[in-house]
Amino acid sequence: MRALVLFIVYYSLAGYSLLSPVVGVLFFVHIMIFRPENLVWESPMFGRLHLITAVCTAIGCLSHRDARWPRANHPRRNLMLFAIFIGWLWCVSLTAAVSSGTSADRAIEFTKIFLFCVLFTVVVTSPSRIRLYVLVASGSFGLLGLWGVLQGMAGNPRLDTLWVGGSNYLAAGLALMIPFALTAALDPGFSRARRVGLALSTLAMTLCLFYTASRGGLFALVVGLLSLVVLAQKKGRLIVGLLAMTLIVYPMVPSDQAKRISPLIQDDDTLDLSAESRPVLWQLAFRMWQDHPVFGVGLGNFGLAIDAYSNKAADIVKSQEMAELIFGRGRQPHGMYTGMLAETGLIGVGLLALLLWRNALCRMAPATGDLVLVGRGAQAGILGFAVGAAFGDYQYIDVLYWQLFIVGTIVAVGDPANGAGRDTSDKAVSTTPA
Repeated sequence: MRALVLFIVYYSLAGYSLLSPVVGVLFFVHIMIFRPENLVWESPMFGRLHLITAVCTAIGCLSHRDARWPRANHPRRNLMLFAIFIGWLWCVSLTAAVSSGTSADRAIEFTKIFLFCVLFTVVVTSPSRIRLYVLVASGSFGLLGLWGVLQGMAGNPRLDTLWVGGSNYLAAGLALMIPFALTAALDPGFSRARRVGLALSTLAMTLCLFYTASRGGLFALVVGLLSLVVLAQKKGRLIVGLLAMTLIVYPMVPSDQAKRISPLIQDDDTLDLSAESRPVLWQLAFRMWQDHPVFGVGLGNFGLAIDAYSNKAADIVKSQEMAELIFGRGRQPHGMYTGMLAETGLIGVGLLALLLWRNALCRMAPATGDLVLVGRGAQAGILGFAVGAAFGDYQYIDVLYWQLFIVGTIVAVGDPANGAGRDTSDKAVSTTPA
């Protein structure tokens, strides 16, 4: 029965995207975060829902052209930079050292993300639509967090089956969104009921992150929250919110998850083998780049090429246990920057880093009003994610790119040349209380 109800509701919304691309974009955001197939145990009936929604939304955009796309350059410059990045990835795929097919598959994934970002910037064009995105993205992650906590309490170790990519991907996505949801909960532009819902979503996400037992995710969250305190102009309410969140979440963290995360702050002698292997993988990635300095070995080719270094790394792989952990298992670099360096060269990692940092550090115009706080939350999450990405292969997480473009849209909306943040969207989608 649950599967039938979800089928009717979800496919009806996908079809409605033909009439309302705003609904289509927000629905796509929801199903990419809170995936319906996870609620019905990998049912094949939702296998094409993402594609159908994207196509219907694109058709809806073409048939309901909206002239209210921000005139400021920030979102368009983001798109241009992203397009150059995609073009480089296709060049990398053509010169892949081991498997061009594997590299092309990854390039296709990036291209899909880019195409959705185009739809996103065309549709999310005003303060009210930004607030709708905030509600949908934060609410969907809140539901995912609640589902993760329930699964963790039921004995699902580290929630590896909850999200695409496993527990580390899930933790990175949560760390990216928690500062964003927290600032939204403090934003007076939302009604009291919605702010309560956003606060509950933030708590569920935070507790779920601990259930993943991801050290990189926790580190990203800490950096993100510290960045938020630094970036925010009015810190009093924010600090009170952080203290309340800590007092509520900390007593609920299970002891076994806390024990796994604890090596994050321990000395080198107490690190487990998994944590100790990461610097070794990073050094191997650097050597791989030295052998392929221009294009790298190709997207997804690190795990295919690493075994060729099994007889060349005696100086850094100093134990049989470490060798067995790294070679013959298709290991990934466990570092976004070192991995992209090995797989795409300096140009690839440089373009990705530029896309990250130009949005994480850009200025928010005072004309943006209350959205400045939400924008700062998005930037803080990106900063935490960018630092935490040194410990994981997170470049394929869709939500990262949506957050980059939401920052760009907030900047564009607040540009005086664009009406100083004036809300020109349909009254039917406004979320600001009267």
